[in-house]
Amino acid sequence: MNLPPVGLGTMGVTDSTVLSTAIETGYRHPDTAQIYDNEAVVGAGIDGADRRQLTVATKLWTDSDSTPSTRCTSTARVRTATRKRRSRRSKRCARRG
Repeated sequence: MNLPPVGLGTMGVTDSTVLSTAIETGYRHPDTAQIYDNEAVVGAGIDGADRRQLTVATKLWTDSDSTPSTRCTSTARVRTATRKRRSRRSKRCARRG
Protein backbone atom coordinates (compact mmCIF):
# COMPACT_ATOMS: atom_id res chain seq x y z
CA MET A 1 0.00 0.00 0.00
CA ASN A 2 1.27 3.46 -0.89
CA LEU A 3 0.28 6.13 1.59
CA PRO A 4 0.09 9.73 0.47
CA PRO A 5 3.20 11.55 1.73
CA VAL A 6 1.27 14.21 3.66
CA GLY A 7 -1.67 13.60 5.97
CA LEU A 8 -4.26 16.15 6.98
CA GLY A 9 -4.69 16.09 10.76
CA THR A 10 -8.28 16.54 11.86
CA MET A 11 -7.84 17.13 15.59
CA GLY A 12 -9.98 20.12 16.52
CA VAL A 13 -11.66 20.33 13.11
CA THR A 14 -15.34 21.17 13.60
CA ASP A 15 -16.20 22.43 10.11
CA SER A 16 -16.49 19.85 7.33
CA THR A 17 -15.60 22.43 4.68
CA VAL A 18 -12.02 22.32 5.99
CA LEU A 19 -11.78 18.72 4.81
CA SER A 20 -13.70 19.16 1.57
CA THR A 21 -11.53 22.16 0.64
CA ALA A 22 -8.36 20.24 1.48
CA ILE A 23 -9.49 17.35 -0.72
CA GLU A 24 -10.30 19.76 -3.55
CA THR A 25 -6.77 21.17 -3.29
CA GLY A 26 -5.11 17.75 -3.41
CA TYR A 27 -4.94 16.23 0.08
CA ARG A 28 -5.73 12.51 -0.06
CA HIS A 29 -4.93 11.35 3.49
CA PRO A 30 -7.30 12.60 6.24
CA ASP A 31 -5.83 11.53 9.58
CA THR A 32 -8.30 11.25 12.46
CA ALA A 33 -8.69 9.47 15.80
CA GLN A 34 -11.55 8.14 17.86
CA ILE A 35 -10.70 10.49 20.73
CA TYR A 36 -11.24 13.56 18.51
CA ASP A 37 -14.96 12.67 18.48
CA ASN A 38 -15.47 14.34 15.11
CA GLU A 39 -16.32 11.37 12.91
CA ALA A 40 -19.47 13.12 11.65
CA VAL A 41 -17.41 16.15 10.57
CA VAL A 42 -14.85 13.95 8.83
CA GLY A 43 -17.62 11.95 7.15
CA ALA A 44 -19.30 15.12 5.91
CA GLY A 45 -15.99 16.54 4.71
CA ILE A 46 -15.10 13.52 2.60
CA ASP A 47 -18.65 13.03 1.31
CA GLY A 48 -18.66 13.28 -2.45
CA ALA A 49 -14.94 12.58 -2.83
CA ASP A 50 -13.77 9.58 -4.83
CA ARG A 51 -13.12 7.14 -1.97
CA ARG A 52 -10.71 5.11 -4.09
CA GLN A 53 -8.42 8.15 -4.06
CA LEU A 54 -8.51 8.60 -0.25
CA THR A 55 -6.62 6.93 2.56
CA VAL A 56 -8.45 7.70 5.82
CA ALA A 57 -6.40 6.87 8.90
CA THR A 58 -7.88 6.57 12.36
CA LYS A 59 -6.48 5.63 15.74
CA LEU A 60 -7.89 4.15 18.92
CA TRP A 61 -6.99 5.40 22.38
CA THR A 62 -4.61 3.22 24.41
CA ASP A 63 -7.31 2.02 26.79
CA SER A 64 -9.69 1.05 23.97
CA ASP A 65 -10.65 -2.57 23.66
CA SER A 66 -8.67 -4.25 20.90
CA THR A 67 -11.39 -6.58 19.63
CA PRO A 68 -12.10 -6.52 15.89
CA SER A 69 -15.47 -4.84 16.46
CA THR A 70 -13.85 -2.00 18.41
CA ARG A 71 -11.08 -1.54 15.85
CA CYS A 72 -13.75 -0.84 13.24
CA THR A 73 -15.87 1.50 15.38
CA SER A 74 -14.37 4.82 14.33
CA THR A 75 -14.30 3.94 10.64
CA ALA A 76 -17.89 2.73 10.85
CA ARG A 77 -18.92 6.01 12.52
CA VAL A 78 -17.41 7.98 9.63
CA ARG A 79 -19.25 5.78 7.10
CA THR A 80 -22.53 6.09 9.02
CA ALA A 81 -22.21 9.88 9.20
CA THR A 82 -21.59 10.00 5.45
CA ARG A 83 -24.61 7.78 4.68
CA LYS A 84 -26.87 9.87 6.94
CA ARG A 85 -25.70 13.06 5.24
CA ARG A 86 -26.39 11.59 1.79
CA SER A 87 -29.83 10.43 2.91
CA ARG A 88 -30.74 13.90 4.21
CA ARG A 89 -29.46 15.49 1.00
CA SER A 90 -31.53 13.07 -1.13
CA LYS A 91 -34.66 13.89 0.87
CA ARG A 92 -34.06 17.63 0.46
CA CYS A 93 -33.59 17.21 -3.29
CA ALA A 94 -36.77 15.11 -3.55
CA ARG A 95 -38.77 17.85 -1.79
CA ARG A 96 -37.44 20.46 -4.20
CA GLY A 97 -38.05 18.40 -7.33
